[in-house]
Formats: sequence, structure tokens, C-alpha cells
Amino acid sequence: MLIRLGRADPTLVARISRHRQVIDFRNRLAHGYADIDEQLVWNIIQNAVPALRAEVEAVMNGTREH
Repeated sequence: MLIRLGRADPTLVARISRHRQVIDFRNRLAHGYADIDEQLVWNIIQNAVPALRAEVEAVMNGTREH
């Protein structure tokens, strides 16, 4: 989804910090490019997902997250 969004509106996708890392991580999970480190996945869920969610909600609401 972020790849398509980036093609359609690069400025909008740029408002999501670390969007490239989100895309890369999704690809690793979906395609099994390498062994998945469960501790790394859990760390991302615990520490990165809440901030990502807030950014995405801000983009969807047309506001800018500070």
C-alpha cells in the first residue's frame, strides 16, 4: 500500500517517517526473505507501531503529527 501511495503522492507518503523501512519490513515478513527474528518483531510491535499508527491517523485526518 505504501509503495502505491508513494507513486501516487510522494509528498503524502513522505509524511510517514521511516516509510521505506516499513515497506522493507513488510516484504521480509510477506516473502520470507530471511529467517524472522521474533524478538525483533515483538520490539517493533511494542515500540514502533504506536508512533506509526499516530502518523498514519494524522495523514488520514489531514493533519500533521508533531
